[in-house]
Parts: sequence; structure tokens; C-alpha cells
Amino acid sequence: MILGPGVNIYRTPLGGRNFEYMGEDPYLTSRMVVPYVQGLQSCGVASCVKHYCLNNDEEYRHQVNVIISDRALHEIYLPGFEAAVKEGKAWGVMGAYNLYKDEHNCHNQYTLNKILKHDWGFDGVLVSDWGGAHDLDQAVKNGLDMEFGTWTDGLTMGATNAYDNYYLSKGYQKAIVEGRYTTKELDEKVRRVLRLFFRTTMNKQRPYGFLCSDEHYATARLVASEGIVLLQNDRNVLPIQPQGKKILVVGENAIKMMLKFAEGTARNQSLARSARAAEGHRLPDRIRSRLRGRRQRQLQWRDDRPEPQGRPLARGAYQRGCGEGQDC
Repeated sequence: MILGPGVNIYRTPLGGRNFEYMGEDPYLTSRMVVPYVQGLQSCGVASCVKHYCLNNDEEYRHQVNVIISDRALHEIYLPGFEAAVKEGKAWGVMGAYNLYKDEHNCHNQYTLNKILKHDWGFDGVLVSDWGGAHDLDQAVKNGLDMEFGTWTDGLTMGATNAYDNYYLSKGYQKAIVEGRYTTKELDEKVRRVLRLFFRTTMNKQRPYGFLCSDEHYATARLVASEGIVLLQNDRNVLPIQPQGKKILVVGENAIKMMLKFAEGTARNQSLARSARAAEGHRLPDRIRSRLRGRRQRQLQWRDDRPEPQGRPLARGAYQRGCGEGQDC
């Protein structure tokens, strides 16, 4: 299974995962995702369309409860997911960190049970984002099939027996033994996971892939060349001739590498951080003062914001996934 494609809609330039989504147009996204899913799964690899749904902002992404009209939900935010499921026949979908109607989207009766599985007829596996499960009862009843990342960041943090601490592990087993649940929901989860195995690793007709081939290198070069955006070379600025010139590079990326792996570590840095990066460096006074002024305005704005409303954070709400400060 590949943890993609991502089809959340660009609603803010500060969305840290924008680089892996397909844009701000719901129709265009729905047309792009279908061949992606079909092509991927034709090779015997399951897609996992993410992050379902309404995961469009970084701030408070583990706690924010999205309030939205049904029309906006279905006309803007869901078309990409719907096309991936109904036309692309996606075998996997990943839930999102945020809440909708006061339930986290990794176990949400409205988005998962009703829309995804009932209305769209999704017969694949719903997996949680890393650390995205927060409640045993909802995890059992509200559409979650495979839980990932609870109590651990996927690499170093967390208990050595992290899997035993998953909501759908020992606690779920104990609840069944005690009679709190029947095996009805468990049977459905197992059925979907086994279906995924039969479609992938247990499929004897599944084609075999390979790594680091000349064909792969050629495809990567072709994709890169076709994705280049040409700039107008006004006054013959390019190519840059550094002799006798000074080039100013401003921002935190000028000091240290911020983005490493092109996945959940992505964050768009704020003006405040850019200003802090500029302080202590030999920049022209007018640039330093301008950045400092922007920083002060932003900090004032941040101080004036109300505290997030709603119920206290769910247990494990700050858990990240796949690495420190990351998700998948």
C-alpha cells in the first residue's frame, strides 16, 4: 500500500501538505485522482487516498472541529475522494486528524459509516492517520478498520509494546470478552483487511515490480522536465552571474535545512520565524526593520486570538506519526 494520493483541497497557502495534493479545483482533482488510483492498483499496489476529510489547515489540526455546510462539503471537499472511490475503486482510504461534528475523522459515523461506506459503497480498508485514533467506542463502531501510530511516533517515541496499547488491540479484546461488544464489528474489519490481502500480496496474478531501473530514472527525468515552469527572464537576470554581486537569501531555510523527506514534516514557516532568522545576521537595516515590524504585528495577532473552544483534548491528541512532529 502506498499512502497516497492526497486530494485535500487547497484552502490556505499555509497547509503544510499542499505540495502533495492536487490543487484547489474540486473537479480537476476528481479527474486527476482516478487514473492515479487505477494505474497504481493495476500494479497490485493498493492506494490509500488521504486525508479524509476536511484536513486543510495545520493549526490545531488534531483538535479543530470543522463546521461546514453540507453543500460546501459535497461540492468542494468531497469530490476528489468520491471519484477515487466510485470511479477509481480505491482499496484504501486514510482518515484525517481533525474533527467533524465533534468526532475525529479517523472514527466518524457521518463521514465514514454513512458517506464513505454506505453512500459510496467503499469496500476497502479505512486506516487511521498516525496517532489519529482517540476513543475505543468510536474506533469500534464508527468505521475504523486499521489503527496506526497510537502512543508512538512510528520511530523512537512510545512504549516498546505500542501495538498492545492501540485502542483496537488489548482493550478491544478485553471489551469483547467482557460482553461490551459482539464480534460483529470485528468481523467486518477483518473482512475488509483480508480483502485487501487478496487484492495485493495474495493475488497470484499480481505483477512483480523492481527498483532503481533505467526505466524509473527515465520516467523521473521526464516528469521533472514536463513539470518545469518557465519564468520570464526580464533584463536577462538569469543565469545569475555571482561575480561582483551579492545575493540576499532570507528565511529559516537560509540557515538550516527545514524540509527533509517531502512528507508529514512539511510546514510553511511564519513571518515571525523569518524575522527571527534575520536577526543577528548582517542584513541591511531597512530589511531588518521591515521584518521586525511584521514580526511584531504577527505576534500581536497571535496574542489577540481567542483560545480554542470545545471539549478538552482527547487522550493522545498530540501524538504525531512516522517521526517526530510528523504524520503520514
